[in-house]
Amino acid sequence: MPRNSFIQMTKLHNVRGRIYYISSPKKQENLYAVYETTDRNFWTDLAKYNQAEF
Repeated sequence: MPRNSFIQMTKLHNVRGRIYYISSPKKQENLYAVYETTDRNFWTDLAKYNQAEF
Protein backbone atom coordinates (compact mmCIF):
# COMPACT_ATOMS: atom_id res chain seq x y z
CA MET A 1 0.00 0.00 0.00
CA PRO A 2 1.61 3.32 -1.01
CA ARG A 3 1.86 5.98 1.66
CA ASN A 4 1.85 9.72 1.18
CA SER A 5 3.79 11.99 3.51
CA PHE A 6 3.06 15.63 4.11
CA ILE A 7 5.54 17.91 5.83
CA GLN A 8 5.02 21.59 6.46
CA MET A 9 7.75 23.81 7.85
CA THR A 10 6.85 27.24 9.11
CA LYS A 11 9.01 29.93 10.63
CA LEU A 12 7.94 30.88 14.14
CA HIS A 13 7.36 34.59 14.55
CA ASN A 14 7.07 36.39 17.87
CA VAL A 15 8.09 33.38 19.98
CA ARG A 16 8.53 35.60 23.02
CA GLY A 17 4.95 36.83 22.69
CA ARG A 18 3.65 33.29 22.35
CA ILE A 19 5.46 32.19 25.49
CA TYR A 20 4.06 35.18 27.37
CA TYR A 21 0.54 34.34 26.18
CA ILE A 22 0.81 30.72 27.30
CA SER A 23 2.44 31.48 30.66
CA SER A 24 0.29 34.49 31.61
CA PRO A 25 -2.21 33.71 34.41
CA LYS A 26 -4.67 36.19 32.84
CA LYS A 27 -4.69 34.17 29.62
CA GLN A 28 -5.10 30.76 31.26
CA GLU A 29 -8.88 30.77 30.80
CA ASN A 30 -8.29 30.64 27.04
CA LEU A 31 -6.31 27.41 27.26
CA TYR A 32 -8.01 24.05 27.30
CA ALA A 33 -7.27 20.84 29.14
CA VAL A 34 -5.72 17.93 27.29
CA TYR A 35 -6.39 14.37 28.34
CA GLU A 36 -4.44 11.28 27.43
CA THR A 37 -6.61 8.86 25.51
CA THR A 38 -3.94 6.32 24.67
CA ASP A 39 -0.70 4.89 25.99
CA ARG A 40 2.47 6.98 25.59
CA ASN A 41 4.14 4.07 23.78
CA PHE A 42 1.61 4.43 20.96
CA TRP A 43 2.82 7.97 20.18
CA THR A 44 6.46 6.93 20.44
CA ASP A 45 5.91 4.04 18.04
CA LEU A 46 3.90 6.24 15.69
CA ALA A 47 6.67 8.86 15.64
CA LYS A 48 9.27 6.18 14.86
CA TYR A 49 7.10 4.74 12.09
CA ASN A 50 6.51 8.15 10.52
CA GLN A 51 10.22 8.98 10.69
CA ALA A 52 11.04 5.70 8.97
CA GLU A 53 8.42 6.38 6.28
CA PHE A 54 9.83 9.84 5.67
